Amino acid sequence: MDEQSQKPFCNPCFIHHHAERCGVCAKPLTGQCLTTFHWGDKYCVEHEQMEKCYCCGRPVCNTLTGGGVRYRDGRLVCNICMTQASPVDDQETAMQLLYTVWNDLSGMGFDLGPIENMPPLRLVDAQATEGVDGTSILSTQKFYGREVGRSTEVLVLHSLPRTHMGSVIAHELGHFLIHQWGFPDLPDQVEEGLCELLACTWLTSQAGDPYAEYHY
Repeated sequence: MDEQSQKPFCNPCFIHHHAERCGVCAKPLTGQCLTTFHWGDKYCVEHEQMEKCYCCGRPVCNTLTGGGVRYRDGRLVCNICMTQASPVDDQETAMQLLYTVWNDLSGMGFDLGPIENMPPLRLVDAQATEGVDGTSILSTQKFYGREVGRSTEVLVLHSLPRTHMGSVIAHELGHFLIHQWGFPDLPDQVEEGLCELLACTWLTSQAGDPYAEYHY
């Protein structure tokens, strides 16, 4: 029903004037459609195979995300994330974030030790992490067969959104904690689960951040 004339619409006119539009091609959505997880953007089923943003999962296109940027390691990141998610692409900012996450987790009761024990962090591309967002290089120093020290280096993908990178750092600090305090060897699923606990705990502390809610 047209609000001004109070006359009914025919079906084609109603669709043209009032149907929701596809976020990719702007055509009316008249049947089944897809919705981006968390963000709520709707688009036609035929766009399902479009390449998605590495950071937010949206289909990358001019109409929905304003295009995107492809990094040399193959990751595609949309321009929404590039402009709104504070991507971390320099070493100094990454170290500041490591310091923040370390202090946050310590304040939540995770015994990471004194700040002097904080492991080094290095920003890398996807080849260095073998397809995951972060990894840790754990090593044990021995002298004549006796353990004399343990060390950890954290590797994290460059240019992740700040909140995304923070959760990755929190996860890797879980591996640091397990390694540094000499936990017995744990099954992979158990260790990864404990590390995800740190990541999720940190994400829940980032109240109001849509990227924290997306990755939680």
